[in-house]
Amino acid sequence: MKPLYSPPNGTYPQEVPSYYRGADGVIITDLPELSHEELIAFGFTGPYTIPSASYTDEDGNVVEGDYDAETQYWIWSEKHRQFIIKNKEDEQESFVPLAEAPEPIPQPEWEAFKEEFLSYEPLNTIIANAISVIPIAALAFPTTFLDCERGNYTDFQKCWTTIKTTMKVTKTLVNHIKKRCEFYHLPVEFINII
Repeated sequence: MKPLYSPPNGTYPQEVPSYYRGADGVIITDLPELSHEELIAFGFTGPYTIPSASYTDEDGNVVEGDYDAETQYWIWSEKHRQFIIKNKEDEQESFVPLAEAPEPIPQPEWEAFKEEFLSYEPLNTIIANAISVIPIAALAFPTTFLDCERGNYTDFQKCWTTIKTTMKVTKTLVNHIKKRCEFYHLPVEFINII
């Protein structure tokens, strides 16, 4: 097995990679060709040996290792750049399990919303009627959702406000659309425009 070195950022020891990009963006190449001293000069540390557990061989002899797997375990410390042996019972006392994991934050479902929204018959009737009255806003309306997904609501707001005021969109329809926005976890900034 090749020697293991921790890269300059302190991560877990590994075989020397063929190249390394430093924090400054400079790429160091041909690392496997470098000597131990040259690797150390670039900020690598090592070589390291992964700790081995003591065990009993098939003849009943105890083979001493770096730790007792029954009562201990090891971790890599990026801060100290070394393997640390820890006692399992020490960790159990300080471990307090969470009662429940927090709910994940729902992600906006723009595609599902657009599909439903743009095929909703009462809205389609309004847009169809708007084409003869305010053609630019009516025809541009479906494409404004592309920017909405990126957090830019300006064009949507302009088109929707024009359609809503010119075509006299009912509060019932607006409330229905807002509820569907909430169902699809759309941003509050978008919902407030509706």
